Formats: sequence, C-alpha cells, structure tokens
Amino acid sequence: MEDARFLDEFRPFRRGELALARRQSADPGFLPDSQRDLLRYALRLAQLASLEAQDDLVEPIASFRLRLLQFLGPALPTDPERLHAGPLTELAPRVAHLVSGAREQIVRAGLASEDHLDAVLADKRVSLVLGGAGGSGFVFLGAYAALEEAGITPAYQLGASIGSLLGMLRGRTSHYDLEGLLDQSQRIETAKLYGPPQPPGRYGLPGALRFDPRAALDFFFTHEGEPIRLCDLRIPTDALATGLRPAALTRARSDYAGIIGHIDDPDEVTHLRPAAMTRIASVIVELAVSRRVFVPVLLGADESTADLEAMDAAGFSASIPALLHYDIFRRDPRAEAVLDRLFDRHGLTALVDGAFVELIPARRAWQVLEQGRIDTRNTWIVALDALVASAGGNRWMRPARQVLSATLQRDKPWWDLYVPFLDTPFLLDIIPRPEMLRRAAESGRASVAQAVRVLQAGTAPLPRWAKIAAAIPAWN
Repeated sequence: MEDARFLDEFRPFRRGELALARRQSADPGFLPDSQRDLLRYALRLAQLASLEAQDDLVEPIASFRLRLLQFLGPALPTDPERLHAGPLTELAPRVAHLVSGAREQIVRAGLASEDHLDAVLADKRVSLVLGGAGGSGFVFLGAYAALEEAGITPAYQLGASIGSLLGMLRGRTSHYDLEGLLDQSQRIETAKLYGPPQPPGRYGLPGALRFDPRAALDFFFTHEGEPIRLCDLRIPTDALATGLRPAALTRARSDYAGIIGHIDDPDEVTHLRPAAMTRIASVIVELAVSRRVFVPVLLGADESTADLEAMDAAGFSASIPALLHYDIFRRDPRAEAVLDRLFDRHGLTALVDGAFVELIPARRAWQVLEQGRIDTRNTWIVALDALVASAGGNRWMRPARQVLSATLQRDKPWWDLYVPFLDTPFLLDIIPRPEMLRRAAESGRASVAQAVRVLQAGTAPLPRWAKIAAAIPAWN
C-alpha cells in the first residue's frame, strides 16, 4: 500500500480506535460492552488492508471505509476527552449494518471465511519500536517489565542503536524476567564489552573503544553451544543500522578512532570532559547532514540477513561513530557472506548506529508488518523514546539529539502510541552496572505505566461477530 493511501484512508481508523482505548482505560464504564466491542470491531475491520495476499482488502471494502468514516468521524474525535457516549450509541445500529455488509462482501469474494475474519480481528497485538539513546535506553528494561506484568508480550520489535541491543535481549524468550536479567547482568565483564581500539575492520567505522557485545553477552546469546541468530529469536526482532556510502565520510576511516583522544578505561566515557563530548556531537552532526548518502539497513527482516547473529546485528546498530567500534574481527564465513552481499548491493563502506538514518523507525516497522513480517497486521505500533531528555550531562549532546531528531516528524504518523522517558541515565553512561540498571528499570516502569493501561484496553480480546451483532438493535 502506498504511504499516502494509508495516511488518508486507514490512519483515521487507527486514531479512532486509539481514542476509544484511551477513554476506556480512563473510564471503563464509558460505553456498554456491546457498543464498545462493536466500535472496536468496525474500526479494526476498516484498518485491515491485507488478509491472505498483500493489499487484497484495499479495494473490496473501500466503500465501507468511506461510509464508516462519514458516520463515525463527527462522533469519534481523536481526542478522548471529546468522546461522548450518546452519539456513539445512536450510531450503533447503522455501524452494525455496515459491518455486516462488509463481512458479506469479504466472504462472498472468497477472501476469508467468517471464522477466519473473526479470528484476525479478535487478537490485536503490540509491536515496539525502540529508539536510539545510548545509556539512556536502559529504561526500556523497565518498560518490558511493565508490559509483562500486564500480560502483554510484544509480537514484533524493531530497534535502532541501544534499542536494537535491548530488543534482542527481550526477543530471546517469550516471557520476561527482569529480576533474573538483573542478576545475570552481574556476570557482564566490562573489559570484554569495551576495550582498546582495533585496526579498521571491513564493515564497521573505527572509534575510541572496541565494542564487543558478542563476547560480553555470550551467556545471554548462546543456546546449546551455538550463537543465537536473528532467525532464532522467539519474538521477531529486527535491527536498523545506517549504511554509509564513501561520500558520507569527510576523513579517512582510520581517523575516526582518534577524534576524541585515547581512552584507557571504559569508565572514563561516563566522565568525558565537555570538549570530548562536543567532538562526539560534532561527528554525529557532521555525519547526519550526509543523510542523502545514507542507506537504511534493516537486519533480520528478510532471508538475506536473518542468518546473521543477533549480537552482530545489534553491535552494528549500536556503534556510535568516533566512540564505539563494532566489527567482525573473527573468521566467520557465514557472517562475512551476508555482509559482503549487503555491502556490494548498496555500495557501502561501513555500518554504524541506526539512529542516524531514523531515530525511531516507526514507518519502517509499519512497512515490514504490512509486508507480512509476522502472522498478523492487526497490531499497535508503540514508539519508545529515551533520548527526549536533555537535562544534566545529556545537555552536551543536545546538538546531536537535535539533528538526529529531525526524522521524528517523518515517523510520527506511523506510530500509535509514543512514550517519552524523561528520567533516564546519562547518554554516555554505557557501563551496564547492576545498580544503574535497576534504577533505570524502575524509572522506565513508571514512565510507561499510562501507556500500558491504554494497551490493556486496546488489546482486550473481541467476541465473535455473531455475539456482538446479537446485542445491537437492528437498523431500519
């Protein structure tokens, strides 16, 4: 489906369903269950563009969408505070009549059986888009805990930068155990995670520190002696990296390792002098203005990259230019074959932090979901932003955040819920100490609480259509 068509014809129904979920989470008795279920069913049906084949529902029920929008538009504003039960109650019989007609069209055309259609619409899932944020992103650990406690398991995840690394951690298992993860984090050896700079490799961009989550987190990402690959993850999870073409670099690749000077101890990163932080920010700004020669590289979304190790994907996605350098220094023909094809196809010279191309890649998540990345397109897209805060030490990186945030407005139409995390660790607090992780997790849990209540209302199962229709008076 073309982007413009989604925005014009489909997005209004997503906004309407979200307003209904917000109002229901604040006032559960706002509407009788039968009328609430009717509206949710109608709005979900109107959002459905594909069943068995790509876009096979766009045209067959186009008239249903138009008429439903005409009826519900005035009575279902996107501001939940302006929702009133009276007009919606009056429209219920007419809405039920429209839905019945659309269902008949779908079944008559052989696009789906009544049972299959009910099953597709009954189960609304949650997809997470985790933005780039350096150490600030550790608050996502608490967001996962809040979702788990509410009975919500992500159906799909797309992460950029630290969002990809934490997304991979979550994607390993169906269930999430924050306390177990915090206990295991004590096994992380800083010397394995970060080390002295390495000579330029084939695929990454050099920086002041070697970044090696594959070595430091191997106890998380090894199963039966084998590394966990993207295709092995229990929750489908992709990583966004930024592919750099040669024109994006204004200096020799090897020069990026010395931009901020020598770092003897990774702990020094948290206490970098303002001059060093300013140099990191200047490199970020310098690269970001070259977006026209960036290539968005989505790792995991198709067969050509699904065989990559999860930590290779996250390593490239989270490698901050001039600071963190990830590369394939081991001999690994499988990884090299995947990356060589990728580099040859796009004419790349390096892979770096995914936040350069899109800070919160919501539009890209919507695209891969519409293309059938998981077994349903009936999903909320939730954007998690831990880089929004600029207080404290993060103020030195404000210019970098401003230039990276230029993509936010482009992605905003594609997310349903946006969660800003205002109380976060320092951007460069990249040493995962257990006490810092625990504080960040508690802050993240609190920050996402309201959004979780909305998602609980918005993911409550729907009854079969026959039961919904039987509770609505007939329209004459």
